Amino acid sequence: MNTNKETVFWKYHLIWWSISMAYASFPPHYLPKGDWFTILCFELLFFSSMVIATYLYRLGYRKFNPSEDSFVNRILSCLVGSLLVGGIFYILHYPDFIFHFKTLSVGMSAEESLGYYFDCVWFTLPWFTGYHLYRYQEITAYRKKQFEDIERAYHLSELENLRKQLNPHFLFNSLNDIRSLMLSDVMGARDAMLKLSELLRNSIKLGELSQVTLSQELELIDDYLYIEKLRFENRLIVSKSIPESTLSYKIPPISLQLLVENAIKHGIGKYRKGGEIKIVVTQHEGRLILQVLNTGKLNEGITSNSGIGLKNLEKRLSIYYGTQASLSMNGDDEWVVATIQLPISV
Repeated sequence: MNTNKETVFWKYHLIWWSISMAYASFPPHYLPKGDWFTILCFELLFFSSMVIATYLYRLGYRKFNPSEDSFVNRILSCLVGSLLVGGIFYILHYPDFIFHFKTLSVGMSAEESLGYYFDCVWFTLPWFTGYHLYRYQEITAYRKKQFEDIERAYHLSELENLRKQLNPHFLFNSLNDIRSLMLSDVMGARDAMLKLSELLRNSIKLGELSQVTLSQELELIDDYLYIEKLRFENRLIVSKSIPESTLSYKIPPISLQLLVENAIKHGIGKYRKGGEIKIVVTQHEGRLILQVLNTGKLNEGITSNSGIGLKNLEKRLSIYYGTQASLSMNGDDEWVVATIQLPISV
């Protein structure tokens, strides 16, 4: 049992019937005729019976738990409860009830008696309406949280699969680069292997995190570019435009690095003369914009279907940010531009 919810229920439950009792004690309603003790007993009997009757209704409703998805069942439950508790209210106010309480004139006609009964039902109806509205809100909030928990668990599982998929992909591409290097520069390939071991260690460490700082991601990119420059030598030109104020911003791990890797693989690597890569970071209206530009043509460059890496990145962006993040490819006859846009996170 949720103690906090029970406390909230009893708080408003007692307040409601206290106000209702006070309302029923003033004209046009009538108190029983008699001394102060008689009136006090009547008031206590009225208050306790309403509190207990509606609480028992709540217990029964929660125990038998009718189909709460059905609007009709909610309405029927509300009406049945009002009719039952309204009947108790009617009996308490009926002429010549216990202790000779006389709240009405003796000798009501059947029509008057029925009319008064429905007045009593109408008096109790607001409690049942309020209870069912609260119950509806409570169940809606519970189901929403349940759905979010299931969705979060699914996303965490999917993220774990994506991370496991990313490391072999990254290792495979790096080893291919070193294999090419071994044909022309054995010592360079040896240095690249040492750098690769450090690079893999850092990439695995960062890949296990949900977010990393832009500064951490750039360190990984520098290690990766070190290996690539051994292979391309002076055929690979890299420039950066990154404001210092953005270095502490959080981004998904191995995201900007993937854009650099794809720019080399699908852009620079296709040209014997090599080319240039620009890494540009800007911010605009609460959004962080990460761009990697490489020389080449768009139809020869990267696309949203360029292998595991970018597909992986698109899925991770969707899981982390939903529709608030995007990955796009644009270009002209000289440059291909890969862009990630996401909310700024510190």
